[in-house]
Amino acid sequence: VKLVNKKKEVRDVFLDVGMISNTKRSVVSMLDITERKQAELQVQHLTRLYATLSEINQTIVRVKNQDELFHSICKISVEVGKFGLAWISLIDHQTGLVTPVTVYGKAHIKIPFEKMNYKEEPFKSGLTGRAINSGQIVYSRDIQNDPSMMHWREIAIEGNYHAASAIPLRLNDQILGLLYLFANEVDFFEDEEQHTLLEEMSLDITFALNAMELETNRKKAEEALIESERKYRTLVTQSPDGIFICDLQGKFLSVNKAMCEKLNYSEEEFLSMSIMDFIPEQYVLQHKERLNKILNGEMLNEPAEYLVKAKDGSVL
Repeated sequence: VKLVNKKKEVRDVFLDVGMISNTKRSVVSMLDITERKQAELQVQHLTRLYATLSEINQTIVRVKNQDELFHSICKISVEVGKFGLAWISLIDHQTGLVTPVTVYGKAHIKIPFEKMNYKEEPFKSGLTGRAINSGQIVYSRDIQNDPSMMHWREIAIEGNYHAASAIPLRLNDQILGLLYLFANEVDFFEDEEQHTLLEEMSLDITFALNAMELETNRKKAEEALIESERKYRTLVTQSPDGIFICDLQGKFLSVNKAMCEKLNYSEEEFLSMSIMDFIPEQYVLQHKERLNKILNGEMLNEPAEYLVKAKDGSVL
């Protein structure tokens, strides 16, 4: 049972009542179990957070995009972590707008506001503003009675939400958004070990966001390279001028149709030959000197003009 002591503190106590034999009297013994109950509750809270963190880390390995990650995090927080409500908002630092993008809750999915501005009151002094401005995880022991959270009191009472936290999520060292967790218990986030777990959760999610960003940029660069190569090949193929690529030894690696037609060689024949097979003897020394300069890293400002031999022996 719960009793209030002389200091007006609420204590959990165990009462044992026994009758004295052959009398109408009874013996009552009382044991204060407040600390034990608090320790048990702390273990339960830690267990829920450990399970949440573990499931989120497993999800990070599987998901491939930000939307799927955010939805999974909120769902896990409610279904595994037993939080009453979880949602993620993204931040526009220029305007100050904080916009919810994913929300998950067992009772309902209603959140206090569709948009918030962390640069303006009442959000500036609440969880949102303090988390963004400090860059740290912030907590409220009971949003139903927290003076800085009165703008959320109605939804807190409706959903039976008490303790709450706002967890910064970063991308490229800037706060991208916040993960909000609402618990149905007062003082859920009071323990230092729980703070450590939430900080680890923030770091793990941040790592996943950065990894996704790198993969997205890699794919974009790859697609741009493929498109650039396509345009280059189209240009080379359709060019009326003879164009070829050779290695440092002068061996042909590729040649366009115009080059084949001008010198009357097939592509297969070109690829079995080197540039030295086409340069008349009087230009060989000049070509080798230019090639050596290029290999030594020198810039050649002037183009070179050579006569070349066609398959029929004619010189172009």
